[in-house]
Amino acid sequence: MLTEAFDDLTGCLISEPDSHYLNFMVTENTAPDTDWSQRKVTMELHVRASLASMGGNPTPEDLFKASEIIRRGAELVQELEGMKLSYTEEF
Repeated sequence: MLTEAFDDLTGCLISEPDSHYLNFMVTENTAPDTDWSQRKVTMELHVRASLASMGGNPTPEDLFKASEIIRRGAELVQELEGMKLSYTEEF
């Protein structure tokens, strides 16, 4: 579910043909306010991106396009990280 939501969000900001320049990763870590005795777990979400290889012999236009996609991807990661996303589950 989280992956689908993230795919929907990134799809709005970075088109499918352009997505081969960036790889996005969402990781989860247990938050400090997790209370195992109360059976309540809070998970913090962290978003990262890495660059994919362009390969070949890109033209200056290709490089400008890639730099724009990378800029938008960096802004997306910065915005999502700034939201300090988390969720809590009780079991």
